[in-house]
Amino acid sequence: MRDTYRYTPLLAWMLQPNILVNIAFGKLLFIILDIATGYLIYSITKASNVSEKHATICAALWLLNPLPMTVSSRGNAESIMSFLVLWSLKLLQDMSVCASGAVFALAVHFKIYPVVYALPIYMWLGDKNIDLKKACWKDKIKFILPNINRIYFIAAAGLIMGGLTWLFYSWYEHC
Repeated sequence: MRDTYRYTPLLAWMLQPNILVNIAFGKLLFIILDIATGYLIYSITKASNVSEKHATICAALWLLNPLPMTVSSRGNAESIMSFLVLWSLKLLQDMSVCASGAVFALAVHFKIYPVVYALPIYMWLGDKNIDLKKACWKDKIKFILPNINRIYFIAAAGLIMGGLTWLFYSWYEHC
């Protein structure tokens, strides 16, 4: 009954089985992502030279916490952002920088607040002396600087497309 939609249209597409298959599909998806988040917590802490006991405790603090349990089982999509942010960190830990960036961008697309992790991630990457060719940044910087006008055009086009998408979904909700 709202005039605006709080989440990305991708979430609406992800939840189509709620209509086509079963009304509990979204809740089940969010619960599965909460469990996957617990696994990511365990694997990230385990890979950080933490003992098995402490890694298990960290995962249990998430999995047995009543707040995420309640939020996910009531049908809130916050578990998607938690999962995507932690998956991005796991990919960084595995030195898959480009894949991590793509997953992080998806997390920010779902909701804007994961962008606060960008500066710590950037600083962590600087400490690792990552080979720029593997990280695919050097070529992008070489392209960006001489083509800055095109980038402004692409950004403007993205804003226009986002606005058109918003208008379409606003219109669709009223029909």
